[in-house]
Amino acid sequence: MAKLRLMALMAFVHFESGCAYTACKEPHSAGCVEPFVSSDESESDSSSWMVWKSKFAKVYESAEEEGYRHTVWTDNTLYMMRMNTQNKMYSLGWNSQSDLTKDERAQFNKYVPNDNISATGFLGSTYRGEFHLDGNLTDLPSDWDWTYSDIEVVTYVKRQSCGDCYAFSAAATLEGALAVATGWTDSLSPQQFVDCAGQGGCNGGNSQSVMMWAKSNFVCSLSSYPETGSDGTCNWGCDQVITAGSIWGAYTVKRFDEGSLCAALLQRPISVGVAADDTFSQYSSGILSSSWTGHVNHAILAVGYGYWNGVGYWKVKNSWGTSWGLDGYALLIRGDGANQNDILHMPVGVYVYGPYNPQMYLTDLNGVRITAPKSAQVLV
Repeated sequence: MAKLRLMALMAFVHFESGCAYTACKEPHSAGCVEPFVSSDESESDSSSWMVWKSKFAKVYESAEEEGYRHTVWTDNTLYMMRMNTQNKMYSLGWNSQSDLTKDERAQFNKYVPNDNISATGFLGSTYRGEFHLDGNLTDLPSDWDWTYSDIEVVTYVKRQSCGDCYAFSAAATLEGALAVATGWTDSLSPQQFVDCAGQGGCNGGNSQSVMMWAKSNFVCSLSSYPETGSDGTCNWGCDQVITAGSIWGAYTVKRFDEGSLCAALLQRPISVGVAADDTFSQYSSGILSSSWTGHVNHAILAVGYGYWNGVGYWKVKNSWGTSWGLDGYALLIRGDGANQNDILHMPVGVYVYGPYNPQMYLTDLNGVRITAPKSAQVLV
């Protein structure tokens, strides 16, 4: 069967010495090539399979397991090749999950969104209101990217080991808010949120509710509370980075409004949920522009926006390691009503006390405009 699928694709792909090398669509990471299969792909030592195994240091427990993973990998590779022939603005590509089935990859997408934004139901006393753009989108800077900040606002890309994407998104959002407020940050512990925040642990949860929990507790460093990939007992002996009382609260960003999310990103990185399908999970380069009508199931971090060759995009940070996308990041198409992967579904920010917070206005539950506090004392 794999041979038949391969023969159908060979009309589209140029083979040299049994392999095809096509550069990924721009922008792309250094050395990025689109996936390919060799003409002898049914053999266990086929060149493209060996290239992928070597790059991602894959070792299997048995010959049977390797044979099964080779079959899954081949199916995924042929799918990506088929998609890449359609002259899209993006390339799909290999990553460390390319030998996993669709159901297995779905185990990393365990974000549980909560649409109750009209009350404090999911943010409790930490909910501070809605942020929205007062003015025109054209009045904002044409591009913004927190990964290029003079101080570290966005920490290095992590790799989740179970269904705790919501915890990684919350940690990254708090890291950015801490940096903007105080001028420094540290990588925070998603595992602490898995073990302590009362969500679903490795089986999923809600990023906003994690930030609600963090307001009344303290948040520890990743180095003192590392990722385990499983549910554990809450450890209160870790090193505190954000102390109790240092978080004013969380706020929503006006839903389905491009200008409001752009303006919110000028303040600090923002937690977003996305609908992660097969295309998203195998994204490698370019600007992702393939819509999907599925449900929001994955939590990530929006770090900026801009243009590439005149095409608007959102820049997001994922938690699937640097082998995914643009060294762990992705560009999602923006503008003209696009809501790529439902990124505008429910953006949420968090405000940490500190002397450097920019001025910010919110609308409370009664529709009254309020101003976020300037820190009278630095509690962090």
